[in-house]
Amino acid sequence: HQVTRPTWLLELDAFDAWPDALPFEARPFAALLIKDDRDIAEDAFAAYEAFARRTTDQGLDFLCTWGPDCARLHHLMDELLVVWDVDGHPSPYFVMTTWHPDESLEEALFFLEACTLPLNDARTPAIIALVGRADLVPEIQRWASGSPPND
Repeated sequence: HQVTRPTWLLELDAFDAWPDALPFEARPFAALLIKDDRDIAEDAFAAYEAFARRTTDQGLDFLCTWGPDCARLHHLMDELLVVWDVDGHPSPYFVMTTWHPDESLEEALFFLEACTLPLNDARTPAIIALVGRADLVPEIQRWASGSPPND
């Protein structure tokens, strides 16, 4: 496998570390959010909501989540999108969301690469966002370069 679309890897310590400006100007974009969601405290909701608003304002139109309990972030995004729409402040794009709890990281990365292209436009950028999961950087780099996974 070789990455065929513009793809960036972001290592974040927390949701509020999402950059104000992205390394590309194209809109829309897709993202794979990788985080262990079992540790999200109730008081962290505001940080996630700010992250969700920032990314959708920047052009997010497809959010995939992967990691333990990743369905929580997927469902939170869906709930926020509905609330924003009802409140009269919808996202600039229709945002599709998926979660991949029973897939390998390689399968989730492949989904991001191959299945999140609006109108099959291979120029649409993608972001792989690691939130507190810097341990996965080598595996993602191997996948992106087409090298076989470590056994």
